[in-house]
Amino acid sequence: MRTGKRPEDRADGRSGVKVKNTLRPRASLKLIFILSQIMRFFRYYKILKNESFLNISYINKILSMRVIVFATHKGGCGKTTLATCLAVAAQEAGESVAIFDLDPKSCAIRWGSKRKDRNLEVRRIAIARLSPALQAAAKRNVTLSIIDTPALESPAAVAAVTRADLTIVPVKPSALDIWAAVVTGRRMNVLGEKFVFLLNQCPKQRQSRRMRASIAELEAAGPLLVPQIGMSQRFLEAVAQGKGVTEIDPKGGTAQEMRSLWLAIKDWLLFTPARN
Repeated sequence: MRTGKRPEDRADGRSGVKVKNTLRPRASLKLIFILSQIMRFFRYYKILKNESFLNISYINKILSMRVIVFATHKGGCGKTTLATCLAVAAQEAGESVAIFDLDPKSCAIRWGSKRKDRNLEVRRIAIARLSPALQAAAKRNVTLSIIDTPALESPAAVAAVTRADLTIVPVKPSALDIWAAVVTGRRMNVLGEKFVFLLNQCPKQRQSRRMRASIAELEAAGPLLVPQIGMSQRFLEAVAQGKGVTEIDPKGGTAQEMRSLWLAIKDWLLFTPARN
């Protein structure tokens, strides 16, 4: 005889009280995380299936130290702030990181002097010494070197770009900055170097007409990294203290954007052969 109970209801054995049989929120979030990791694995497998896992030279390229350069034609786009905050996010994710400052303004050096972190070396270096410095960093088991550069017209910036596995071109979503970034993209194409644009200091209204136009114009000139980085006071606080935004407010939205940025860059680097 049917009792009229719905399938999602059950009776507690001791009290007879009906209890809703629903999936706990925490279990649901764990399931979503597991599914996302499975999808990410299959995306990597699709790329790797044509590569030989017994190819030692290919494996060595994956395991080599990676070099990221931040470069632009226009100042004021947050290049050094992004470089330092990304270094901290990568370090927190398990990378051994070094920062090389080629910019005469030496802003990254000042940040490093406030930080005083023996595990995150920040060095001012002349362009003639860059190659030996990178080789020495690799021998110290540094896994990620980040280079902060002056304007791209300078010989130092061009030399750094030619040693990079990936050049990141930060750009604010304004007409002047985008025009300058398009010029930078053209210059990178002439050099034949791998680069990506990164929208920085974005407003909260990410779907505004101005933002859509900015994205379209940049994507016409070169690849665009996701996520976009929002405007936040946390960056100013972090730089002033020699920290990263992931340390200032670990659970905040800005910190999450920076962690997501590092994961996106790591995806780019994972399947980009390292320079010899």
